[in-house]
Amino acid sequence: MCMPCKYLALKKQECGKYRITLTPGNEWVKKEFHLTTVWLSIYSDDANFEIRTSNKIVIKFLDANGKGRSLFQDANSNTQSEDKFYELFEETISTKDGVKWAHLKARNGDFTFSMTPWHPRESSYQEAMFRFECSSEDMLYPFTTQMCGNGSKSHLSDLTTATSGETPFNLPDKFENLVVLYHIFKSHLVQQTNEKCQEAVNIFRDTCDTFDKTLRALKHCHEILTSASHTLCVTRFSCDPMDVFNNCMKWGCMGEGFVANTDAEKEVCFALGEGIDLCPDFVSTSLDVNLTRRLIQSKCYKEYFPYTE
Repeated sequence: MCMPCKYLALKKQECGKYRITLTPGNEWVKKEFHLTTVWLSIYSDDANFEIRTSNKIVIKFLDANGKGRSLFQDANSNTQSEDKFYELFEETISTKDGVKWAHLKARNGDFTFSMTPWHPRESSYQEAMFRFECSSEDMLYPFTTQMCGNGSKSHLSDLTTATSGETPFNLPDKFENLVVLYHIFKSHLVQQTNEKCQEAVNIFRDTCDTFDKTLRALKHCHEILTSASHTLCVTRFSCDPMDVFNNCMKWGCMGEGFVANTDAEKEVCFALGEGIDLCPDFVSTSLDVNLTRRLIQSKCYKEYFPYTE
């Protein structure tokens, strides 16, 4: 699963003398989610930096072999001087297995950030990815403090199958992606720059105002973003699967959930129908949910479905 929108990969993670907050941002481009931006906050006792890079910036940096190009740009006007920045960090390039990587390294060796870009017309840039290496022995913070977690697979699994606590998902562990989506869109610590992603955050906060509502809707809607075949299908009639996902979550959290009694419910239901019509059924026997059947039974979109009850 490639996570949509911006998310906290690292949150004030200690690496030697530095504390790092790393926020990647993904957008739907050319039939899949691609890494498009990375925001990096670097804090220490003697210097603070707020910087950003993007897929396009990395391409230009690599194509120029780093000459006359910077890997990162200032994210705000308060960033300290460029001289101070390059006194503490260096930008380098490497190639491994035919893939070119751009790196930002702390000169004292505390951390290295690396990124390789995606380009639709360059075979050498096939997939945008980032890596972060903390060279010191500081303990990594777990999920959900930061999405990258601390390398432990059991923590996310335990959250997924939990039957008590603030978020009793009580799901089979193969549905860990629902838990990840929940924490992406429930987080208010990330400023979403994509308006569709911000709309999702607003829906999770305002319309899905209880955990039970949110979980019920996510069970029905998650395949729009997590199933490759369903995601590709909905984008045949929509430019971005986030449009369809937002309509699904909104409908699922309105009123009694997945009914079309009011004009507002019928409007959102109809918009969702336009998004998933002619796609494979959105059904999960493991979760005992069937979004397609819910839509048919609501009768808000019945004339377009090739089904009879």
